[in-house]
Amino acid sequence: MKIRNSSTKTSAKIIEFRKEKIQSLRNDYTKIYYPYISINNETELHRLSNANSWIKEYKINETIEVFNYGDKWIDWNTYNKGLYKLIPHF
Repeated sequence: MKIRNSSTKTSAKIIEFRKEKIQSLRNDYTKIYYPYISINNETELHRLSNANSWIKEYKINETIEVFNYGDKWIDWNTYNKGLYKLIPHF
């Protein structure tokens, strides 16, 4: 929550999905689809991090709100779901 509160909300459009290996698991070769977004209709695509496709289903050409944290683009509403919405804001 703290990283989101200090960030600026930006509009992004889902352009495509790419099947990639889950980065957090070393010996797991499972691949899932990650959405790639365009910020302000740029030609460069960015992978949407924290994209839990089993929680939220993204659609191509859907416009969503995102924020930038370092080199990652994260869905603005990621922390409004599940257990995250029960954590107090500091």
